[in-house]
Amino acid sequence: MSFTLSFMHSCSTDETVLQNDSNIKTVSREQAIQFLQQNSLNSSSNKTFKTTTLSNYGAISFEKITNGDQLLTVIPLPDNDKQQNSRVLLLTVNDTLKSAVFTMYPDVDQSTKDFSGRVIITSMNGVFFKGFRMKNGYLIF
Repeated sequence: MSFTLSFMHSCSTDETVLQNDSNIKTVSREQAIQFLQQNSLNSSSNKTFKTTTLSNYGAISFEKITNGDQLLTVIPLPDNDKQQNSRVLLLTVNDTLKSAVFTMYPDVDQSTKDFSGRVIITSMNGVFFKGFRMKNGYLIF
């Protein structure tokens, strides 16, 4: 999931933010749980989904950010299935907690272990940020 950091870049109007690692901080497990308890998100089917229904806070994980020493906080959503895999991504940028919903829709005829399909990045309330296609782990332009 090394390409997930691109969402933070697209959420920021200041391109120098990601160039200066001191502006980026990891969101702790406790901060993530508090965020989940205070925020709901809209799923792609326009139903409000309260993220506090995530009962397994142990599923919160942290992924290394390329070229940095901070970690991206990753919260898998319980509605994941073969048609989609969604997660909430959290990162603190310039002392402001940034969030996005990162959803992967795999191709039916995926033939390799590398991801092929669509990736959609939205805000917690369903506002579209960015979308792209991937084939065998590579972005398709």
